[in-house]
Amino acid sequence: MACDLPPRQCLEWHIKPKLRKPRLSEDGKGYRALCPAHSDRHHSFSIGVSDDGKVLRYQCFACNSRSRERLALIRECGIDARCLPLPAKEKEDLLDWIGRLATAPTDNHAEVRLWIVAALEGYRELPRGGELDRVAAKSSVSRGWAYKMRKRGAPTKTDNPSSYPPDGNSVKHRRSPP
Repeated sequence: MACDLPPRQCLEWHIKPKLRKPRLSEDGKGYRALCPAHSDRHHSFSIGVSDDGKVLRYQCFACNSRSRERLALIRECGIDARCLPLPAKEKEDLLDWIGRLATAPTDNHAEVRLWIVAALEGYRELPRGGELDRVAAKSSVSRGWAYKMRKRGAPTKTDNPSSYPPDGNSVKHRRSPP
């Protein structure tokens, strides 16, 4: 569900007051601000209304990850998610990536959880440092395990459509206690 206001009003009333150090852009159609998705000293984040006045557009020229920028605007700035619609193509790509992760040929559910939470946070690869620690905690995966998964890479790299490991042997289930 989208914001009830026209994009120009939404930008002025809902978004601009919550941006970090906004200033009017050169074209006068939007604002430049400090990016909420990373530590920023320069006004690298741009937000404004499209030329036809129908769509809100935003972009950071430094981090260049719209989904992470959107999440940071919601989480860090407190902007309502309805004011920042996700384009249909990006939504489709995200769902496709999560589908591939969820059906990856691995018997490790923690790995799948970790990768899906990272995807929902806007990452195609697992992040580094404190961000990886935060994603690991959110997905209930230990820090050490998250770093091992980061080194190994995404579990979707094989073309094996089966839920079994690539060697074809079924996964042995743990025995229940007597």
